[in-house]
Amino acid sequence: MSIILVIKNINKRHYDIEDYNSNIQLKNDGSIGVSTRVQYNIHGKYDLLVLPQALPKDVDTINNVEVYEIKNNKQVLLKKGTNADISKEAKMNAGKYFVTSDLAETNTKVKVRIYQPVENERVTYKLTYNVPNAVINYGNSNISELNWNILSNWGHKFSNIDITFDLPEKNPQILRAWVRGTTDGKITTSKKNGKVNFKLNRLPENKSLHLRLICSKDLFAYNTNNMFKTPIPTESSIARYEYKNSDKVKRDSRLKYTGKYISITILLIVMTIMGIFSWKVLSRNLVLSNYLKFTKYSFDIPNISVKYVRSILFPKRKPNRNVYAAYIVDLINKGDLVLNPLRTENYQTIYDYELQVKDEQFIENNGLNTLLFSNLTSDNKIKLSEIEETVNLMKISEVTETYKQWQGKIKEEVDNLFKLEHKRNLKGYFTKKWLIFWTLFNLAGVILFFIVSKWLGIIIATILIVNDISLIYIFINVYKYEPEIFIELRRLKILYRSLRNIEKLELNDVGDENFWEKLLPYAIALNMGERTNRKLYQLYSESNIFMKDSILYIGDFAEKIGEIFIRLDLNSETLNIKK
Repeated sequence: MSIILVIKNINKRHYDIEDYNSNIQLKNDGSIGVSTRVQYNIHGKYDLLVLPQALPKDVDTINNVEVYEIKNNKQVLLKKGTNADISKEAKMNAGKYFVTSDLAETNTKVKVRIYQPVENERVTYKLTYNVPNAVINYGNSNISELNWNILSNWGHKFSNIDITFDLPEKNPQILRAWVRGTTDGKITTSKKNGKVNFKLNRLPENKSLHLRLICSKDLFAYNTNNMFKTPIPTESSIARYEYKNSDKVKRDSRLKYTGKYISITILLIVMTIMGIFSWKVLSRNLVLSNYLKFTKYSFDIPNISVKYVRSILFPKRKPNRNVYAAYIVDLINKGDLVLNPLRTENYQTIYDYELQVKDEQFIENNGLNTLLFSNLTSDNKIKLSEIEETVNLMKISEVTETYKQWQGKIKEEVDNLFKLEHKRNLKGYFTKKWLIFWTLFNLAGVILFFIVSKWLGIIIATILIVNDISLIYIFINVYKYEPEIFIELRRLKILYRSLRNIEKLELNDVGDENFWEKLLPYAIALNMGERTNRKLYQLYSESNIFMKDSILYIGDFAEKIGEIFIRLDLNSETLNIKK
């Protein structure tokens, strides 16, 4: 197999261009005369060689084409073939050449086909021709220009490229030239001699060389190829354009952008890894879901006494009659108080409610309850109507003072609930390891913001802002509250928001009556007992589910006991205003 491959490589024919020497004469009528000497190094056997010639921009005509074979420093003119000869075999056309247009490139390149049998040797040809209207005079400028693809995708390797351009006159006022397609070539201009020379040692296959030459327009006085261009071309504007589009600038730009995108990729990776690790390290010390879980609606009951909910949610407001009524209902649900509805003889109407205290110490331990239970019967019972009568008969100052004591006691209890017994040790949560990850995350993000595009920068900035706001939110709450208290506080806020949207409540959200009994005191304390009770009654009625008596009357009881203490709220506020 290896022998076959070697044989195939030996038999594979190809050729390279070892010398490419061209002289271009620019004439004062705008045409150019081209004389090109090409030396081939042939490997294998050929009956036909092709000399592709790229023409100046917007030019598709050449004339006076002649091809010479150079042997032993002697030139032999080859015969130009006719149209009839093209159809003949290659051997029949030996020593002839043909000029054809390359239609694939819209006549911007012509092919000179040389029929000459060659095999494993070096051969040299000389090609001469004229190109009319090659030079453009800018009618609204003092510049003339030659745009030319010197070499255009030959498909072969080149060595020792040497191209010279001669102007019609020496010492022009303007002479500049640029070659695109390589960063290795050397271009020199000589105003004194009126010459431009370009040299290049090697050019890989399928590469192009493009020349742009500008000089003084007065050198081409007989040129009829005029063009008006906007904006008006000037030496400096053309030089700036060629510099921006030069191969060196493009290469440096590619390197710059490659380096930039490598840096961006590395920074994105660093930012992602550091962000993940900073949250991972922090989550080991805190249950982050407790801080970042945002629930719109939930009727989850918080582990906070119903006495405190108003003071916690509204720190500037005092506990009011609704809080007291909710507290009584909560005590009834817990069994510290027994509520008995008193019905008429036909059991259709409730005309009063009777409260019974199970524990006599309960009265002493609850300041405001002395107002309620001053006329207890021997079996520790009292009617709601009797409580109302007692409150109405007592002096306003006595009632108000007792009420204020109750309000002050709740405020004190709330303050103690949120008071930290020791200074918060944040190092236990925000460790040195976490701080390193967080700093690297933000540093990578800030650097990215300044080097990426506008929209990606906005995305990066948004990520940084959201991340840091979330951490500030966590930091503040960790500093202010014990984690367990913060969780209950958040649940309370969600419950308050849910009760305000009680109309959206579904029966599945309510669950059984036990759930309702736990929920109702919080609804009463937040002044939403009536609407909550009405909604629950509607849900049960629509579903034809039997409701136990408490759902029917406990809300009514809470409303009535709250009405009794309206006077207390009013008197307390009036007293504060006078002070």
